[in-house]
Amino acid sequence: MYRPLSNLSEADLAIQYNNGSPEALGEIYERYWLKLYKHAQRMLSDNDMAGDAVQEVFTKLLEKRGQIAFSGKISSYLYQSIRNHIIELYNRERVKGNYLDYLIDFREETRCTTDETVLANELTKLFDREMELLPPRMKEVFSLSRFENLSYREIANKTNISEGTVKKQIYNVLKILKTRLTSFILITFQLFF
Repeated sequence: MYRPLSNLSEADLAIQYNNGSPEALGEIYERYWLKLYKHAQRMLSDNDMAGDAVQEVFTKLLEKRGQIAFSGKISSYLYQSIRNHIIELYNRERVKGNYLDYLIDFREETRCTTDETVLANELTKLFDREMELLPPRMKEVFSLSRFENLSYREIANKTNISEGTVKKQIYNVLKILKTRLTSFILITFQLFF
């Protein structure tokens, strides 16, 4: 495939990109997508998450066309962007994990006010319903992790699946629960915090 900008230096390519050239964005994508993907994959150890992270970086690059003043190389900017995105992703996952732990603790709390009891009951019903909708293996892995506090290795040994699969299953459950419980979580946070 012919790439008219393939011989441009990074500085010239940055100028073309900031002038709104769609070919420049395409050239940046061609030059750096695979490199960024491999970098993200090393950091995340997950192909899907790495692909999503790189796609997010290029989406932001498209949205900010003409607004980015590259102080150095384009590659430096892209690597910094992927690093920042992954840090943000880890922070979000930690917050989600903390909130799910909070939900579990909240569910087990015995001394609640009337309003808290109603909310806790609703949340428990919603959480239980969403747990029932999960595929059996995913539900089992998540339950062993969150309710029995087993490590990935212990879960892998108990279920005869790899630790990587255990990690992926837990990640998928958190992603599913986040998607399905988002509106209730927002309402709960507004009422209590």
